[in-house]
Amino acid sequence: MHLTEFILANIEPIAREWEEFAKTCTPAAIGMTRSSLLDDVTRILRAVAEDMEQPQTPAEQEAKGRSQRSTGPLGSAASSHVSLRIDSRFDLAQIVSEYRAMRASVLRLWAKTLPNGLSEETDAAIRFDEAIDESVAEIVPTYLQRESQFRDRFFGMLGHDLRTPINAIHLSARALVDGGGLKENEVKMALRILNSCQNLDRMVRDILDFTRGRFGEPMHVTRSPADLGVILHDIVDELQCANPNVIIDWAANGDLRGEWDRERLSQVISNLVTNAIQHGNAQHVSVTAGNENDRVLIEVHNQGPAIPQDRLATIFNPLRQERHSNQGRAGLGLGLFICKEIVKAHGGTISASSSRDAGTIFAMRLTKRAASGADNQNRQSILTDRPIRKQERAELI
Repeated sequence: MHLTEFILANIEPIAREWEEFAKTCTPAAIGMTRSSLLDDVTRILRAVAEDMEQPQTPAEQEAKGRSQRSTGPLGSAASSHVSLRIDSRFDLAQIVSEYRAMRASVLRLWAKTLPNGLSEETDAAIRFDEAIDESVAEIVPTYLQRESQFRDRFFGMLGHDLRTPINAIHLSARALVDGGGLKENEVKMALRILNSCQNLDRMVRDILDFTRGRFGEPMHVTRSPADLGVILHDIVDELQCANPNVIIDWAANGDLRGEWDRERLSQVISNLVTNAIQHGNAQHVSVTAGNENDRVLIEVHNQGPAIPQDRLATIFNPLRQERHSNQGRAGLGLGLFICKEIVKAHGGTISASSSRDAGTIFAMRLTKRAASGADNQNRQSILTDRPIRKQERAELI
């Protein structure tokens, strides 16, 4: 059977092997549905077979050899596939490995259908492709790691270096306000400067938290004995004062005492409630907390418009939140990603569900105490408060 005929006649078993391999691309594939893993595989295989059937000129063959982009069905299918994979946080090495695995599966399954197996010439060509694949398998992760190191180092340095001018602006504006003698309009301008400094400081902290996550470091939390009900009540009161046009309900049940990082958990609730108000256009938000033995369940619920299911799948991914021009939100789109990291640092989990009837619910389950032997000490890294070495700066120039 000709190879193209074999592909078209065996799309299902090929797709099954693709699916099994895609499941190994962790942690990105964890939690993905079967349809998400398969997504455009049928379309890609059909496009490959169609491309193989088309007459090809020497110039077209040379163009493929030079990796010029395809504008036909094959290029369209591949572009759709890679977009879905990026949304699911597959990295480039994992995406490339998927295609290598698909090619190996097709050729292996096809060879089993041939009466005499593959010819020596065909087998030699396949071995050559495999050797090139081994080089690609080594090059891509190495390149990505090196690129990531430079990018993350830059963000870490940026976050630190911005702190000095932000602090200077904040202190100067505060001195003007506290010193008196300003006219009413001048006081308003100084207060606007202070508010902008707080927004900038929050974005810098988000950059540092995001970069720390990219280094693979767990978010640092400082646990101390406290009643989580009191912590959440205080932050809800603050949010209600800041959003007088929105009703924010609060309810607690059971024993919520444990070891908590007050500042970090306040950040989570603030992010979730603010997100519901700004992105969900919610006029009524409820925050509830309940005891579950050694855990606490916290839910933030609103009846705003439902979040589309395709967005729910990537809602905690960094830099993926859509911005709408009518919302005027200041931020980097890292809020929900940072919420997930904070919850994870508390030994917990966070999930989101949304429908027109039930509304949108963010549910968190937090452990009341750190696991035995857990290391909550800050580790030295480029993100700590040590000065950035001249050599590190030179590498970025």
